[in-house]
Amino acid sequence: MWQGRFGYREGIFIISGLAFVGLLLQVIAGPIPATAFAYPFNLVGGSLLLAGILFWGIFHRRAIRRNSARFSFLSGHIATLTSIGGLLLLAVIMGLTKQIPAEMGRGLQHPIHRLGLSSMLSAWYFLLLYLYLLFVLGCVTTDRLMRLKLNLRDGAFVMNHVGLFVALFFGLMSSADIRQYRMQVYSDSDYPEWRGIDQRTKKMVELPVAIELKKFEIAEYPPKLMIIRNNSGKALPYSRPAHLSIDRTPSKGTIDRWQIEGLAHLPYSAAVVTKDSVVFREFRSLGAVHSARVRAANLDFPQEVVSGWVSSGSHVFPYRSLRLTDSLSLVMAEPDPKQYSSQVYLYAENGEIDSATILVNKPLRYRGWYIYQLSYNREQGRWSTMSELELVKDDWLYGVYTGIGLLLIGAAMLFLGPIPASTQAKREDHDWHHFVYFAIPAVLLLIVSALFALYQRRVWAICIAIAAACVLMFFIGGMWHSLERPPLRTMGETRLWYSFFVIIAGLIIYIRWKYRWILSFATVLSTVFMIINIAKPDIHNKTLMPALESPFFVPHVISYIFAYAMLGAALLVGGYFLFCKRKHKEVNAKVMMHTTDNLVYTGFAFLMTGLLLGAIWAKLAWGTYWNWDPKETWAAITVFSYLLYIHHRLHRPRAFAHSLVLLIVSFLFLQICWYGVNYLPSAKDSSIHTYTR
Repeated sequence: MWQGRFGYREGIFIISGLAFVGLLLQVIAGPIPATAFAYPFNLVGGSLLLAGILFWGIFHRRAIRRNSARFSFLSGHIATLTSIGGLLLLAVIMGLTKQIPAEMGRGLQHPIHRLGLSSMLSAWYFLLLYLYLLFVLGCVTTDRLMRLKLNLRDGAFVMNHVGLFVALFFGLMSSADIRQYRMQVYSDSDYPEWRGIDQRTKKMVELPVAIELKKFEIAEYPPKLMIIRNNSGKALPYSRPAHLSIDRTPSKGTIDRWQIEGLAHLPYSAAVVTKDSVVFREFRSLGAVHSARVRAANLDFPQEVVSGWVSSGSHVFPYRSLRLTDSLSLVMAEPDPKQYSSQVYLYAENGEIDSATILVNKPLRYRGWYIYQLSYNREQGRWSTMSELELVKDDWLYGVYTGIGLLLIGAAMLFLGPIPASTQAKREDHDWHHFVYFAIPAVLLLIVSALFALYQRRVWAICIAIAAACVLMFFIGGMWHSLERPPLRTMGETRLWYSFFVIIAGLIIYIRWKYRWILSFATVLSTVFMIINIAKPDIHNKTLMPALESPFFVPHVISYIFAYAMLGAALLVGGYFLFCKRKHKEVNAKVMMHTTDNLVYTGFAFLMTGLLLGAIWAKLAWGTYWNWDPKETWAAITVFSYLLYIHHRLHRPRAFAHSLVLLIVSFLFLQICWYGVNYLPSAKDSSIHTYTR
């Protein structure tokens, strides 16, 4: 059977056969039980998988010595491409279908639920294709280790493939062994809490750790003033709701043709009713509210001046608004949380008592458990007497971390030495409203730089392009300082970074490969994104949800955005060859595709870096590396798709048209991952990654 070489027909047949068998199991037996890979079944299954790879390596080495094609299929490019392609197809279906827990889908008669398409992670066909991909990856890695040479190319290959195998293997092994429990503790309770809800079975269980809440604290952003319509409650202006942050007093700003002045701010106060009015006084007891004394003047009718108090309200005291006209009111929104934490006592089974503080993004490690700060009583806000914690125990943690570490090293090696692809050869000064004053000079500089490049004034072109990038970087730095957070939260802010990195990518390509037209393209693309931001700006305020208050936030997002820019440049270079240079000699085609490949490798390195940093961040914030929410699903789809391109180029170096089709499809998936997922039904009310205004 294995004497002759298998081709794509056989590879597709194997994938289809596994999917068909999995589909039959899904229809007959239902979804995979949650404990299918729990101890000791994971040890048995993992050992069999490793033994299979080991035996394949032994027999394959003997076959090589005998110049036989036997067993070579499993370490070849066809098995690699078909296994990635099969899992990619399922991931695309997952990304387009709203996913629910398998238990919720039981008994539902719709074909989507009966076939497991709404609970893909519990579907037999997904598991079989995942195991097949893992087995092929193990065979490929084993084969390369047998032929390892001490150079950068082989080193990057080994680090990436070994790291990926280790991460996927231990991720599978730990999938059912991770113990996750939700616990609610109360500061007004007389007893510590020792019970938690198992997140897999939803049953209450006793835990070896008891927790008593001593104090719950919230650090808040300054409150914000907004103008709303009384009949609808919508903030003005409708197209771009504005606000005034009371971060200092006195403070002044303009909202929808009203001059708003904050005269005083009391972070802890209560209303006092006098004979003629309602005023607020200092009050530091339960339910105290933010309040501000304000003055509002209509810019169109200066005689219209209104003054008084507004408050955000609490679960004890109602909010208070200031009526401006019969149709408009000035209100204070509830302050957004910046960080929240729980001061707790911990009781061990042996009677020892410890105290600690648990914060968002800073889990507490206690006797083999990781304890995460999840939530609190939103209705009570900063006066919450309840804190929701998550206790996680992961015995396979360091195995996954080892795989992630190897992948990060491999990504760095790809960036430092891209692998040739088979060719063998003042505060207000930086406000978003003033972006146009930075965009115009940046665009003009880019135009001049592009003209110098076209007329072969290389040094001038580079210097002026750097100056344009510095203008945008100066504005980004100013926004960073003004917002007191990295400007990476909203879609508009990511577009700003993309405008900057497109210039950087264009400079890299121009300096390295001397394409005169690339600066013209970078000018056009960067200008388009800047115009979009001017025409349709997002709200840019200082608030940043506590989960984003992490040192991983900036490198995670910037890695992704730089990857987007480099992969976009790769598509451009490849498209330029496909549509404009098809009549060139083959040597030019090789050079062009070699450039495309290097850009893809660089972009892919940053793409993987961003993904891996996100996985570590998720572990620190929520206790899990990967939740397969829509954004994460499309990130995986994007990685699989570019892996298809990379492996296809390595093994079919002359199939230029097929490679460029894969590149185009991969870039389309990348766009869905970046912003398209925001509009997919599968992401509605189910993704924490979707951009909000």
